[in-house]
Amino acid sequence: MSEEMSPGVDQGKKKKAKMGMIISIIGFVTIFLMGYLYSWGGMALACLPVILCVVGLIVSVMGMKGSKGMAITGLIVGIVGMIWGGLGAAGIAAASAFASGLEDAGWEEVGDAMDDAMEDLGH
Repeated sequence: MSEEMSPGVDQGKKKKAKMGMIISIIGFVTIFLMGYLYSWGGMALACLPVILCVVGLIVSVMGMKGSKGMAITGLIVGIVGMIWGGLGAAGIAAASAFASGLEDAGWEEVGDAMDDAMEDLGH
């Protein structure tokens, strides 16, 4: 007897399993847009894929007794998405901090030091 035909399966749990899988997949796909999301709305918007993966993971766990295959798919995609999204968000934060550090570096002093070093070498 298949899962769809078994009398003990709650239809609400099946819907939760399907929704959890869909939300996790949407979160995973939007991970590849994190750079664009960051440029449009800052770090809060760039974390949206991770939030979607967490929500998809939770909803998948809630629907585990409905459709086990879809729930497990949502669970796995949600976990992988959280890891990738977390690494992406950390990379964006590090790049942003590095870029703001470059703006404050005082490039005139660096240029003067390089000119002095070149004069010392006789060039």
